[in-house]
Amino acid sequence: MRHTTLSLALLIVAAAPLHAQEHAAAPGLLSPNTGLMFWTILIFAVLYWVLRRFAFPVILASVEAREKALEDAITSAKRDREEAALLLAQHRAALDASRAEGQKLIAEARAAAERVRAELVEQAHAEQTRMLDRARSEITAEKVKAVAELRREAVDLAILGASKVIGQNLDHAANRKLVESFLASVTPSAVALLVLARKAGNLRGWGAMIADVARAMETNATLRLFLESPRVPEQTKIDVLGTALQDRMPRLMVRFLQALVKNRRQMLIPEIALEYSDLVDAVEGRMHARVTVPMEQTEAETKAISKHLSRMFGKDVVPHITVDPAILGGIIVHAGDTVLDGSVRKRLASLKRRMLVGR
Repeated sequence: MRHTTLSLALLIVAAAPLHAQEHAAAPGLLSPNTGLMFWTILIFAVLYWVLRRFAFPVILASVEAREKALEDAITSAKRDREEAALLLAQHRAALDASRAEGQKLIAEARAAAERVRAELVEQAHAEQTRMLDRARSEITAEKVKAVAELRREAVDLAILGASKVIGQNLDHAANRKLVESFLASVTPSAVALLVLARKAGNLRGWGAMIADVARAMETNATLRLFLESPRVPEQTKIDVLGTALQDRMPRLMVRFLQALVKNRRQMLIPEIALEYSDLVDAVEGRMHARVTVPMEQTEAETKAISKHLSRMFGKDVVPHITVDPAILGGIIVHAGDTVLDGSVRKRLASLKRRMLVGR
């Protein structure tokens, strides 16, 4: 209603000058028109009064409300910012405290882990030392037991072994003493090799393998220098032997050779091979004889000689034939300390002596 009245008043005020202008004569452009001035001032006054009475309060109230809303918003934003800053500071403080607590826990955990690791390492070292000591004791005991057992077995199987009792008529106790003395004279390495070969069930095969290695050392100067040189590290020698022999020899044989290198006894391999051969001969009741003949023998003749000598000595005899035409005929046999000379040369010499004595 207020807005309708205001619009009607403005319309009347605006229309009055127009009505007056219709009845007045048209003045000049520079001539003052008091009537127009009056009505203009009146209209302005009325319009000002109407605006002040009805429009300005509404506009001012709206502006003040807007200002108050803006102030409230600014105040609220300021308060929110202060609260946010406070919360941020609290959050940062809490984060710093958490970080410090975390660092402290990490440091404590590391210290605890280090203590536990040190304790575990110490326990492991102690346990390792105990295990090594126990293993060494067991290995030593087993080695002593194996050597003693092997020697007893060798004595029982070869009372006349090692070519020490060939041709002697001794009682059992004397034979045992001689064989035990012979076994005591060989190196422990040969005895250990015999123990391993017996476990593998291949005495002669292992003898051939150790003989091949000994022959290679004697014929191959490079191999001998490699094994003998102190400039080549021990581990290098062990690794090379393992790589070169892993597909050619049993694992235990390779480990035996590596153990010789580790104990710096690799240059004794030729001697160990000979002693091992003697041990095998003693265990299997076999002996070797050097047989000298005046001419080359056929295989059948060699077998006949071996058979005859085996029957003579009471054990398996392996003849090693040597040709010497100077003996004229017959054979000469060297078996250990025993020499059997059945050559024609000796017979002629004996006949010559008898003839000279007969004169």
